[in-house]
Amino acid sequence: MKKINQEIFSAINKFSSFVSHELKNSITVIKNAVYCLENSEKNYNKKQREMLLFLNKEVDRTYSKIVSLLDDTRVKYLNMQIVDIGEFVHKILLEVKDKKFKFNVNIRDNVKASVDKNRFRQVILIIIDNAKGAMPNGGNISIGVYSLKYKVVVDIKDYGCGMNKETLKKCFNPLFTTKRFQLGMSLAVAKHIILMLGGKIEVKSLINKGTKFVIDLPKA
Repeated sequence: MKKINQEIFSAINKFSSFVSHELKNSITVIKNAVYCLENSEKNYNKKQREMLLFLNKEVDRTYSKIVSLLDDTRVKYLNMQIVDIGEFVHKILLEVKDKKFKFNVNIRDNVKASVDKNRFRQVILIIIDNAKGAMPNGGNISIGVYSLKYKVVVDIKDYGCGMNKETLKKCFNPLFTTKRFQLGMSLAVAKHIILMLGGKIEVKSLINKGTKFVIDLPKA
C-alpha cells in the first residue's frame, strides 16, 4: 500500500505540474486582458468597474489556489530545525483564532523535536481545518503537546460528526474524500510530511463523538 501511495503521489505531482503550468499561462492572459480593459476606457460606469475589480480578485484567488495545489503535492526537500513544539503550536493557534471555536490547550514547555517548520505548520493547519469541518456550527478543539520517553506527541481532537469505519480506513489515502469539490489530498499530504520527518500519525474516530489525530515525532 505504501508503494502504491508513493506512485500515486508521483503521478499526481506530474499531473498537477502540467495543469498548473497551463492554467498559469491562461491566467496571465486574463490578467493582462483585464488590465488593458481597465486602462483603455475612462468612462466605465460603477457596475462595470465593480465587475472589473471582481475579475481581478477572482484571477488572484485562482492563482493562489494553483500555488496551493503545487505546494500540497510537492513535498521533496525539508529544512530541518530543532523547535520547541509546544511554543510553535501555540503560535499557530494564535493565527487561526475563530469565534466559533474554542481551543482547549494543554501544552508542556520545552518539548523539542527536529522538524521543517513550514511543513509541520502545514500539517497542524490541515488537521485543525479538518476539525473545524467536522463541526460546521462551531465547538471545542482540544490540543495537547507533551513528551514520552523518546518521542514528542501532538494530539488534536474535535467533538464533531466523526468518521465511520470505512472512511477511517481510507482517510489518509491520496484522492479520497467525502466532501464535494475537494481534491482529497490534505490528510494524505499531512501523513506524507510526518513520515518524512521521521514520525508517524494515527487517527481514532467515533460517529457523533469526534475524531482524534495523534502525531509522534522523535525527540530532539
